[in-house]
Amino acid sequence: MASSSSNTPPKRNNNRNRYKGKRNSKNISSYGGPSFLCSICGKNIRDLSSAITEKSTGEPAHFDCIIKNLAKNESVKENEKIVYLGNGKFGIINYENNQNKNFQIIKEIEYEEAKEEQPDWRNRLKKEIL
Repeated sequence: MASSSSNTPPKRNNNRNRYKGKRNSKNISSYGGPSFLCSICGKNIRDLSSAITEKSTGEPAHFDCIIKNLAKNESVKENEKIVYLGNGKFGIINYENNQNKNFQIIKEIEYEEAKEEQPDWRNRLKKEIL
């Protein structure tokens, strides 16, 4: 009989110690296509699906960079905020108070032009994804 150095009983193999189900793998597929640089800040765009066409160059830019540029160019008052309205439009909205979700659109800013044909960088992204 083999003796162990400690007198602790062996660990019980019960259901609490057993893993149930499949483990979720953290394999996140990343975009492997050509990389694009933000036309405003010059940094790499990691999430190309959230990029927006920069007005003057037609190249992709970070969403946040465009918001910062609009904030510099537009006069935003205390209870106002710049938001994305969709379809290439931004807007300046006014909250009645911060507790209330009611707001009023003060100004619409057409940023991306509604074209029949999308920019080249977006078409390349579609081909990579689909």
